[in-house]
Amino acid sequence: MNIQYTQDLAKSQGGVYPNGQFKVYGDFCWGGEKDRRRGLLPAVGSAGARGARGHGSGASQTRAAAADRDGMKGTALETSDTFVSFQAPDKDKILAGSGEQAVVRLVIYDNKAHRTSGVTSASIIQLKGTTQPLPLILI
Repeated sequence: MNIQYTQDLAKSQGGVYPNGQFKVYGDFCWGGEKDRRRGLLPAVGSAGARGARGHGSGASQTRAAAADRDGMKGTALETSDTFVSFQAPDKDKILAGSGEQAVVRLVIYDNKAHRTSGVTSASIIQLKGTTQPLPLILI
């Protein structure tokens, strides 16, 4: 995955927010199979948010089940060989921190291969986070 480009793009767009859309860039082998990918946004304070230990498909499936249970699954909207576009869950707990220090931590899960992207504190994908913008239609 191209983490730096993904982080730079999220920052230039103001950050990832609850119920917002974001893209993760990289060299992916799954093409247009959007049902194959999902983004797991570990809840703040969860083992996944802190950088869980454990590897292999069993640990990956456990993390995926925990994210599903907590409602922290990002839905894949569009996929290609170079990016995947996600819809973030509509939960404020995807944000760790507040203000300019807010971040969103993300793990990509492959439903077919039952594996995740990095889940340690050094390898988890961390993007700039922000609060949901005020809908202009309400004003």
